[in-house]
Amino acid sequence: MRRRALLAAVLLPAASYAEERVSLEGVWRGRLGKTGDGVALTFTIRNHGAGMLRIGDSGGDQHFPIRAASTRPDRIIIEASAVSGRFEGAAAMDGKLEGVWLQANARHPLTLNRTPA
Repeated sequence: MRRRALLAAVLLPAASYAEERVSLEGVWRGRLGKTGDGVALTFTIRNHGAGMLRIGDSGGDQHFPIRAASTRPDRIIIEASAVSGRFEGAAAMDGKLEGVWLQANARHPLTLNRTPA
C-alpha cells in the first residue's frame, strides 16, 4: 500500500504537467543562430494557434501562415508548412521559448521573446 501511495505521488504531478498548456497568443521575436545575429523571425499567434510568420526585418519582409501544433510547456511546436519549417522547443522559466528552427535538414538555435504587439 505504501509503495502505491509513493508511486501515485510521483506520477500525478507528472501527469498534470503534461496536460498543462502554454499560451502562445501574442508576438514572439527571435534571430536564428547561437549569437542571435542571423535572420529575424517574428511569429504572430492568435487564439486557437493560427497566425503568421514574418521572415526578415526590413522592407522586403515575407509573410507565411503558421499554426501551433503543440503547446505543452515541455514540447512547443510551431509549424510553417509554406516554407517547410518549424520551431521545436520548450518554455523557459523566464518566459522565453528556447529551441531550434528546423528547415531543409538544418537545425538553427532559436530563442523567442514575447513582445508587445
